[in-house]
Amino acid sequence: MWPALDWCVGLPHLSSRGPGPHPAFVVEGAGASCDLWFYEMTESTLSAEQRRALAMLATAGLDGATQSSLSGHGFGASFVVGLVGRGLVTIMYERVRAGGTIIEVTKVRITDEGHRAIEG
Repeated sequence: MWPALDWCVGLPHLSSRGPGPHPAFVVEGAGASCDLWFYEMTESTLSAEQRRALAMLATAGLDGATQSSLSGHGFGASFVVGLVGRGLVTIMYERVRAGGTIIEVTKVRITDEGHRAIEG
């Protein structure tokens, strides 16, 4: 599960998606809740860190990368949530067998929009 995102307080509540919260994100944390709204991502607004994460996912293949792997490269859960909100990546929860135990892993995959954002 994603950690509480306390940094949501004070985010500008603007979106080109129209009124209401982004359907994927209504996050609670620190005893208060907030709706996360995201600006549409354009090529010119990608940071170097976002480009690095997308490039890593672009080379990860169809399976994508685990959130643990991304965290190991410095891309935390809240960073990935921002990419999801912009439509650049998707998150899937998968159950895999590790030894004799079934565990749940979080897989992150780049979208077509993510590919377009780093191609330009």
